[in-house]
Amino acid sequence: MEFDKIYKFIIQRCYDLNIDESHAVKHSMDVLKYSQKILIEEYKSNPKKIYNEKIIYTASMLHDMCDNKYMDEKEGINDIKNFLDTLNYNENEIEIITKIISTMSYSKVKKNGFPNIPNYQDEYNIVRESDLLAGYDVERCIVYGMIGRDFDYIDSFYATKELYEKRMAKHIDDKLITFEYALKEAKKLDKENKERLIEIESMINNIPINENNNIKDKENEIINEEMYKNINNLYY
Repeated sequence: MEFDKIYKFIIQRCYDLNIDESHAVKHSMDVLKYSQKILIEEYKSNPKKIYNEKIIYTASMLHDMCDNKYMDEKEGINDIKNFLDTLNYNENEIEIITKIISTMSYSKVKKNGFPNIPNYQDEYNIVRESDLLAGYDVERCIVYGMIGRDFDYIDSFYATKELYEKRMAKHIDDKLITFEYALKEAKKLDKENKERLIEIESMINNIPINENNNIKDKENEIINEEMYKNINNLYY
């Protein structure tokens, strides 16, 4: 695996295309991390199962380098194909990697369902679910709103809160997460992020911490439609 060359490509691409930090190197590393963790747990439960780790790790790292929020998607896919060719990936590897990253986004799955990728469906789902896990990140959503949508901090927070309720909080019920490790991690991350939304809203509303020390017990109160602002710009 050419990790150094792939990350140099990502760094340069983020610079050239103004890809902000919400979809840049740190997010790429987070998705890579979750992909590895899912694989570790899958191998524990089924040691004889074989996954193509090269495809999983490469797709995890490069998955946002064709994001249509920052570029023409088809041009982005072609750039990735040309780059992987310089690393001597074979034709099948390049085809599978680009198929994964061009069909794995939340919006595409909700619109088109899961693609059929014979012999590589598990690889697809590992990368896709890893991206969902990395998306359980309130601050990341706020950053994208501020940089990508030019929102003020408070407006971006309320847009994030609305997005969280409409999307991330429903990933498990919508059966978008299936691997045992991913399900366990998603439940933990969901709890932490609901708590974080309460913490930030308390801060915005100038509620002193010592008057709100029961925050950790309020995660189930996060749904409050009356407190949402009418912001329709959803991010993913």
